[in-house]
Amino acid sequence: EIVRDEFWDADWAAAGGRRTRGPRLYSTASAMPFKGTETLLRAAALLLPDHPGLRMRVAGVPDGSEMDRLYRRAARRLGIDAAVDWLGRLDAAAIAAELEAADAFVYPSHIDNSPNAVVEAMLAGTPVVASFTGGIPSLLEDGAEGLLVPRGDAPALAAAVRRLLDDRELAARLGSAARARARRRNDPARVTARMTEIYGEVVAAEHGAGRRMEVHS
Repeated sequence: EIVRDEFWDADWAAAGGRRTRGPRLYSTASAMPFKGTETLLRAAALLLPDHPGLRMRVAGVPDGSEMDRLYRRAARRLGIDAAVDWLGRLDAAAIAAELEAADAFVYPSHIDNSPNAVVEAMLAGTPVVASFTGGIPSLLEDGAEGLLVPRGDAPALAAAVRRLLDDRELAARLGSAARARARRRNDPARVTARMTEIYGEVVAAEHGAGRRMEVHS
């Protein structure tokens, strides 16, 4: 897909000076229950003892929605509510800024096809930890361009995040590789050319089918 300009301009590696406080993770969800935010909260609870300054920043959950209330209650039950920032809906510029400022982008969805959120993080070069589900493995290669874990597995998610927090060279390497792949795959000129080619093939096929019908009639 053609991705918004803000994510082409974002550069996690160049923005390293912004990541000077405590560990900071960014995630995005929605008003739908399949985004895996409950797994994210359980993983954050596992990370906090070793990373007491951890900030878990979650965008996309509408303020006051049913999911917002459920997630906030879950965070309180886990004893991590003070470490979670619920950001609500953000525009592209704010999302890009969050990606640049985060130590990792965490996407624990249970079901997904080709999530824009993962592509946006890749374009920014932000290290990605995501679920091995749906079309996500087709977007990035586990261990080479990000880290993929089984969906719903909070200990595995926490272990993958901890690995990136403890090994900043690995995080930078994965982010750089993901950025390079996304910039090739999502190049607007390439996407436009391919879409034009596909439409041309469809039109030619329809035209050929129409001529065959005329001959048979």
